[in-house]
Amino acid sequence: MDNHIIKIEENNEYYELISEIIFKFFTINNKSILKGNNNRINDNCRVWFINFVETKKKEEVMKLEKYAIFPSENLEEITLYNNTGSEELKIKRYEKLKKENDDIIVFAKFKDNLIYKGYKFLGIFKFKELPKNEKSYQLFIKTQNSIILKIK
Repeated sequence: MDNHIIKIEENNEYYELISEIIFKFFTINNKSILKGNNNRINDNCRVWFINFVETKKKEEVMKLEKYAIFPSENLEEITLYNNTGSEELKIKRYEKLKKENDDIIVFAKFKDNLIYKGYKFLGIFKFKELPKNEKSYQLFIKTQNSIILKIK
């Protein structure tokens, strides 16, 4: 089997559909290489397709839906707020992220569609444990602006 190289780097490209991204970057021999419901590429790398909550509605959405994903202003951090389920479930989700220690390839769609149109590659992020250990908040920090993957 041939080795395939996937190279993704920051640029100003936008993709209207997730399927476009999967076809362009994660399809080899007409078959998606993404596995499972968390779009895993291998044991330590996965893809995350995010719909950021609209900035001006963030607090309202967090209160009503108990779930929201939002970026820092400089797009170097992503916060996932998930206050759904029991305390035990929140702890399990949190511990799973901590244990996996994945490189997460992030494509995000902004709901504040004043500037952004469609999904845009933001970079490679890693889960970072919060100092206050709040299980409803999960923080992801940008570690790289690009990635090159060799797929067998």
